Formats: sequence, C-alpha cells, structure tokens
Amino acid sequence: MRLRRSSRSRRTRGATDAAHDWTLALWDAKLWRGNSWLGVPILQWPTDLLVVQEILFEARPRVVVETGTNRGGSAIFFASMLSLVHGPDADVRVVTVDVSLPDEVRETLERHPQGGDRIVAIEGDSKSPEVVERVLDAVGGERETLVFLDSDHGRDHVLGELRAYASLVPPEGWLLVFDTICRELAQLPGAPDAWAHDNPRDAVETFLAESPGFVRDPDPEKLLVTFAPGGFLRRRGAASGERR
Repeated sequence: MRLRRSSRSRRTRGATDAAHDWTLALWDAKLWRGNSWLGVPILQWPTDLLVVQEILFEARPRVVVETGTNRGGSAIFFASMLSLVHGPDADVRVVTVDVSLPDEVRETLERHPQGGDRIVAIEGDSKSPEVVERVLDAVGGERETLVFLDSDHGRDHVLGELRAYASLVPPEGWLLVFDTICRELAQLPGAPDAWAHDNPRDAVETFLAESPGFVRDPDPEKLLVTFAPGGFLRRRGAASGERR
C-alpha cells in the first residue's frame, strides 16, 4: 500500500527550506496547542493528522497502539478513524499508554461517543516490562496493528519503546515516531539544550541501524510541514524482504 506521492521534482529547495523555517516557527508560537478533535484537546499539527488519516485508510489496521495519551484527543482521533475505516460496529481498538492518566482523562475516553470499548487506557511507563506485557495482552495477538509513539521524548525512552513495540507491526505496516523535530528545535530560544543530543530522531537512527527490517518512508512528509521528520517508518514486506 502506498500513499499518493506528490511530484517531488516540482519541489524547489527554497520551498523545502521555507517549510522547515515555518515548522520551527509554528512550534515556537505554540500554535499546535488549543486545538481539539471531536471536542477533546489534541496536541498534533493538522498536516500530520491529515497524512496519518491517509495511512490509516490505506493500511487499515484494526489496532492502534499509542504512547502518550495526554488529554485523550489523539486516542479519540485514532478510534474515530478506525470506526470510519471499518464501520461503527467493527472490532477495533486503541491501546493508549501514559505515565499518568487522571480520572478526568479516563472519563473522557470512556464517555466519548467514539471512545468506550474502543479504547483501552493503560497507566505506567510505556517501556517497562509490566506495561509492555499489558499492552501485548490488550492487543491480543492481532497482527493488523499500527504503532504511534509520542510520549517522553528522551532518546533512551523512545528507543526502549521502539524495541518493545516494533514486533507488533506486520510486514508493510507502520511505526510512527513523533516529535523527531526536537533535535532541530534545540536551536530555538527557551528550548531544552538537551534536545540537541537527547531526542526521538537519535532514537530512530539507532533503531534503524540495528533493525534492518524497518525503513523510513518519506511519502508522508509530502506536505513539507511536519513535526515528525524522518519518523514515518515501515516494516519491509515479508515475501521479498524489501518494502518497494
């Protein structure tokens, strides 16, 4: 399955550079805050949500494993997309993990029209053996799984998540690592200096070096503005050993 690719030959270096500058400016202005999905706060950029929606439609997973619940908007996004793709009565679920799940967040996920039984919320460190086992139990052996990592942005934490959940991704499936832009954001005033060397992008590079079964897919970056540059990963196909 392939996303429809825009013509890269038409992209000038100037447009790419401008998009990079815009991305940093959008982040710095915190325009990714204050947005919502079906009434629930969501901390994602619209262009990223659009391409993730395309991925969900083409890949058609029945399970999404998400780390980093926050206030629940992305879990509701995934649940609503799975419902649209497979139908409102389909057996689909979102397994969302956060180190802290306040009662109000759990209540939102349980009471929302797109939540309820579609969402399994797990509290704890997403890379700890205990939590990983609970996630695997919640997935229940379902192979049509997409993994979305967006919790603690430290290199070792993200690398631990990658190693823990990569096996859930089927051949040709997707493993999405968000906020890989943190390394570039380190240059902005007020950004943590540690982001220059302790970030999700470094974790992705280490993971790819040790995991030849996964490759980056540049197609989801077609809209140029993204908070996940280099973070859209796919597992190679089972038959040929190559994704394309």
